[in-house]
Amino acid sequence: GHAEGVRCVAADDVAGGRLAGEHLLALGHRQVVHVTGDERSQSFADRLAGLRQALAAAGAPAPQVLTCDDPSSLGAYRALRRHLEAGERSFTAVFAATDEMAVGCVAALGDGGLEVPRDVSVVGFDDMPEIGESLTTVRQDIREVARVAVELLHEGLRGARAREVRVPVRLVERGTTAERR
Repeated sequence: GHAEGVRCVAADDVAGGRLAGEHLLALGHRQVVHVTGDERSQSFADRLAGLRQALAAAGAPAPQVLTCDDPSSLGAYRALRRHLEAGERSFTAVFAATDEMAVGCVAALGDGGLEVPRDVSVVGFDDMPEIGESLTTVRQDIREVARVAVELLHEGLRGARAREVRVPVRLVERGTTAERR
């Protein structure tokens, strides 16, 4: 996480949410569902803030936010399935706050009779290699976060002033996003 006046390092989650939103907008998606965990989590709140910024800048509607009690693949599956079963089908894209939740969303969409990416595009966040090679996602550079954490630790031991570092993220486009049909 991050806090002003505290020595800390974090991926630039706001920029990541913005990248996900801009990518979906560029593909013609304006009705976006965001599947997330507890919004008191700094990273989840920042990712949603970035998505909201991108949609607002384009004049698109704010995202529908589905909050999972359990921020896992199963939790995301259940949240999105409930949404679909309630008759909510106006959206054409999903931005999941993590890759794990994105996997659950892809499964829920499939079980709901929708095909990814033909009917609904899905973007995750993290770029976790064990999740799969087909997911469009926002990659955070874990090695760089770790390197900077050690650097900040050494600075602290030397008595240097606290500083906050945001590590850049980037979008990795794969097979779960497509132009809106």
